[in-house]
Amino acid sequence: MADPPHLQVVVMGVSGSGKSTVGELLARRVGLDYADADDFHTDEAIEKMSAGEPLTHEDREPWLDAIGRWLADHQDVGAVATCSALKRRYRDVLRRHAPGAWFLFVDGSEDLIRERMGQRSKHFMPRSLLTSQLAALEPPEPDEQAITADAADSPDAIVAKFVQCVAREEEEAFQRLYGLWDPLTPAEAKEVFDATGLTWWVAGGYAVEAFSGLRRHHEDIDVSIFRRDVAALTKALAGRFHVWAAGSEGLCPLNDPDKSLPDWADQVWIRAHALAPWRADVLLNPDRDREWVSRRDTAFAAPLDQVTWEREGIRYLNPEIALAFKAKLARPKDNLDFHAVLPLLSDKARGWLGDYLARKEPQHPWRAEL
Repeated sequence: MADPPHLQVVVMGVSGSGKSTVGELLARRVGLDYADADDFHTDEAIEKMSAGEPLTHEDREPWLDAIGRWLADHQDVGAVATCSALKRRYRDVLRRHAPGAWFLFVDGSEDLIRERMGQRSKHFMPRSLLTSQLAALEPPEPDEQAITADAADSPDAIVAKFVQCVAREEEEAFQRLYGLWDPLTPAEAKEVFDATGLTWWVAGGYAVEAFSGLRRHHEDIDVSIFRRDVAALTKALAGRFHVWAAGSEGLCPLNDPDKSLPDWADQVWIRAHALAPWRADVLLNPDRDREWVSRRDTAFAAPLDQVTWEREGIRYLNPEIALAFKAKLARPKDNLDFHAVLPLLSDKARGWLGDYLARKEPQHPWRAEL
């Protein structure tokens, strides 16, 4: 299936709300470039604000355009920017440059924000301008693709909430196109796939969760089998699940005896019938001489026991290999998974992932953290 678009985020709010701290953390967690709108102000604008004089609309227009152009320049890779963006028309300027941008509104009480501003040093914005900013503030409207967070919450909590909300929105958009999902849990997958008699294992987010202990929402479950076993899987699930090929050209059913797996399909989806939700995304793994072969790096092959581990009768893909798959997508949830796993990886696993990224994703931001 097609990769999701790259995420663009504007963290907004009045001065002192904590948006810069949140923006920097969000960018780091999701592996995107970051810019602070303060760096786009002209010297004249900074002098004006330092003197306690609010900016006019004419002062802000070139500033907003500059931020918007920076976002547009990052549309192919994603980006996070902090910007007060207090009024709807200011946000509309940014949206003209970045139509799909999300707005994360960090909202707090005047007392909290005034207290924080009093603790800041070396910032040109005086506390006296807070009243005018609050008076000018127009919170995002329902049609603005925005999420509101409480400034009193920790930056970690705000970032986690935002990532979860975006993931749910993307999931709903995906389901409107391809149908509803009600994924099996790993325990339910064990009951279904053990009965087939085939070799199978869990990959993706559930493999990360099993290793790290970090629980999060899962829009699907990635179960892996060897590609050679698709026909046997379809036969074993007959009468209980319909099996559909999925890949770059869409979806097509495989339960018809005359249907064979298309070359473009690298996974199959299963569901009980056309009115039922999808239950599992089954990734089709190549093998060579009966060994597991990486779909991302076909030069790497190993016995399945060396690339998986087991708990409670369920085999999971090793975390460093799960992250290698996730590195290509670098969605917000993938970056959260990386930071959950990183402190727990052995030196050997860190070395393997670092070597993989050096060869396959040399510009990837995870390399600096390994």
